[in-house]
Amino acid sequence: MKTNGLIAILVLSLGLLGAYIYSLDWIQEEVIVGLNDEARKDPLLAANLYLKSQDKKLTTLASQKDFIDHTRVKLIDESTLIINEISMLEYPNVDDYLLDWVRSGGHLVYEVSGTRVADEIDDNALLREAGIQIVELEDFEPYQRLSIQNEPQANLTISLKSYDMSLAMFSRFRIRGCEGDAFSDEEYEDALICDFPYQGGYITFIANLDLIRNNGLIHLDHGQFLNWLTATNERVFYLPSLYSPSWFERIWQRSWLIVMTFLLVLLLIIWRGLVRFGSIEGLIGQGDSLFNNHLQAMSRFLIKHDQGETLHKALVADIDGKLEARMPGFGQLPNERKVKILSEITGESEQSIEQLLTITVPQDDVGRVRYTKEFKSLKEKL
Repeated sequence: MKTNGLIAILVLSLGLLGAYIYSLDWIQEEVIVGLNDEARKDPLLAANLYLKSQDKKLTTLASQKDFIDHTRVKLIDESTLIINEISMLEYPNVDDYLLDWVRSGGHLVYEVSGTRVADEIDDNALLREAGIQIVELEDFEPYQRLSIQNEPQANLTISLKSYDMSLAMFSRFRIRGCEGDAFSDEEYEDALICDFPYQGGYITFIANLDLIRNNGLIHLDHGQFLNWLTATNERVFYLPSLYSPSWFERIWQRSWLIVMTFLLVLLLIIWRGLVRFGSIEGLIGQGDSLFNNHLQAMSRFLIKHDQGETLHKALVADIDGKLEARMPGFGQLPNERKVKILSEITGESEQSIEQLLTITVPQDDVGRVRYTKEFKSLKEKL
């Protein structure tokens, strides 16, 4: 009975909980959690999807052969090509080819590179033909790039016939000398956008295109801006930059003096750690000098305390002990026999060996050192 009662209570509780959840007024809310893997790989994925909804097609060009045929741009004339000016470093003479393509009716969207100073991008045929200059602001404060999760504050307005577009475009570079339609923010006179008509086509110079990339397109009127930017062209092409200088090249460009100092210090450390050329006789001489000093001090101590005979016996016993292992009883032999055996083994004359075994230790320092070293030399030859 108890078990049935517990089951009934449990079923009743679950029923009440389900009824409560069902009675709640559910609201569906979209939460932005960031970019997925596909969006991280393709910065214009959102732009591609948006343009599809506007019956336009965005194509990413993978290499030079996709848009250049020998000495000309092979894209259709009634289309839009989006590039970053760093492409001038990747494709030689591409600026001249692009000018010819624009003359034929193409629309080029030219984005100013944020690393143009470090990459030493200065002048090209497109800038010269339009008569404009790219200038860097001296008092421009650093800014955070557009984030998909945070709504930016608009700093640029483009007035259309039926609509005013509010945009967020941040860059430390500006376009000066625009002879076409120029669009500037309220803070600076030089333009952020310059729409320049050139013969049969257009060149649109833009300081920064982050607003049409994945992180920016969702905000403000950036989608409407992308539609305005591509105008009536149904084909849009995007040429991503593959230029990526090495980290050492970047460091060299920004702080070559620090790099040179670091390399010199490294070479100095290596040089200090190596065995340098030159004689090592000085070290050996220094070692011999220390050994000689030791012999002099020991001999002087024994002579001072009338222990010269003790030193002599110790040196002779050292020689005897060296040969005892090979010739047991050598120490008991008479001196004449010892002298003959030692002469045969070492090649030294019997006279010099007899003097070592019989003459006592000299009294002067130089003589004592020479005397002791002769015993040492004799021992090393055994």
